[in-house]
Amino acid sequence: MTARIGILLTPDFGLTSFTSIVEVMRSANTLQGSDVYAWQIIAAEAGPVLSTAGVAIMAGPLPSEHTAFERIFVPAAGNPALYDNARVLQWLRRAHRHGVQVVGVSGGAFLLAKAGLLHGRRFTIHWEHIEPLLEAFPDLTPQQTVHEIDGSTVTAAGGIATFDLMLTLLAQDRGAAFSARVGDWLLHTEHRSGAQLQRSDPGTRNAVEHGALARVLAHIEGHAHEPLTLQALAANARLSSRHLERLFQQYLGRSVHDHLVDVRLSRARVLLRQTPLAIGEIAIATGYASASHFTQIYRTRFGITPRVERQQERRRLGRFP
Repeated sequence: MTARIGILLTPDFGLTSFTSIVEVMRSANTLQGSDVYAWQIIAAEAGPVLSTAGVAIMAGPLPSEHTAFERIFVPAAGNPALYDNARVLQWLRRAHRHGVQVVGVSGGAFLLAKAGLLHGRRFTIHWEHIEPLLEAFPDLTPQQTVHEIDGSTVTAAGGIATFDLMLTLLAQDRGAAFSARVGDWLLHTEHRSGAQLQRSDPGTRNAVEHGALARVLAHIEGHAHEPLTLQALAANARLSSRHLERLFQQYLGRSVHDHLVDVRLSRARVLLRQTPLAIGEIAIATGYASASHFTQIYRTRFGITPRVERQQERRRLGRFP
């Protein structure tokens, strides 16, 4: 039996996720010598859809028949929080109601949440979209895992995690041995389970082998919204302030203050682009006492104010149908 697959593209879809979906299915067909999968690329309107990488993929229109597919992938990325095509969301809702398995990849879980498909479900989403998702849907509880399969609702964190999900789904569809063959053929020999975490700890990500410094990095990521000081961070790590500064310079090549600013502003940029929070609310959420101080720091780092950043993102998205 050939499984009928739909790949629903939205503006700014993730190219890595898309290619992972297609290449695993193509490889399965090649190794099987027949069509394990038959897929169709669709979108809200027929025509080219631009990915985050600037590569356009041609798509056909949404089928009128909601059971045209047995599984639908939604590899959304970019800024899924602002996606608001009611017709597409309704189409996904109806397909799911008719028993179609819906797979949200990367930011695709955000679209599934907007379609009302995640209530009471275990799911994951790319870590960059977690805070905007919780702002819009505070009753949901995203996991920080590689992928989750909860019946007819499936989610993956995106990127290479999509590859892991595809091999898991292939194992369900055609058996673990065949899935392993496909993974081996594509040189993916370390198939991660869905329960594994998306990200390594901050120490590993920054190539830090010093235990106390790794704990400081983790503390900063978890408490960047608080009024952290060098003295408090050093005391928490049982180090002197001077020693902690030396460790940051040695391992990261920057000061404690600069690292803290980077963590805060990276989070602020996501909230600016993907939520309707006021500038003052974002300032508080990222550890700044006032909107004016936050704006000054933001402009120094990025060359534009938070308000202009938000306006530019809205204009960019406004170019998409």
